[in-house]
Amino acid sequence: MLIRAIEPLSGIEHMLKRAGKDRWDYTLGKGPGNVSKALGITTAYTGWDLTGNDIYIAADGFTPPADAIIATPRIGVDYAGADALLPYRFILKDNPYVSGKRINNRLMS
Repeated sequence: MLIRAIEPLSGIEHMLKRAGKDRWDYTLGKGPGNVSKALGITTAYTGWDLTGNDIYIAADGFTPPADAIIATPRIGVDYAGADALLPYRFILKDNPYVSGKRINNRLMS
């Protein structure tokens, strides 16, 4: 699983410090590199079990409405041939933290 974006709700000051930023903007949680910086995730965590107690993904009870979730082709996998066009990238529609090309203020992949 690749987490491409986060929407920070708490700990923003810590995230800014880790990311080397002076002030918040949407890029803090936009894209896998920025997500990793903000959360303090380094390659030292490669292969760690995300179902354990040391580092984990917690459920907060939020469930977006079904029509807010859209599937798009993945980005940067042109080498995969026809499989690159498969809709294996799931995003929240119009979320400002999602990376990708925007045309007329709409996310295009």
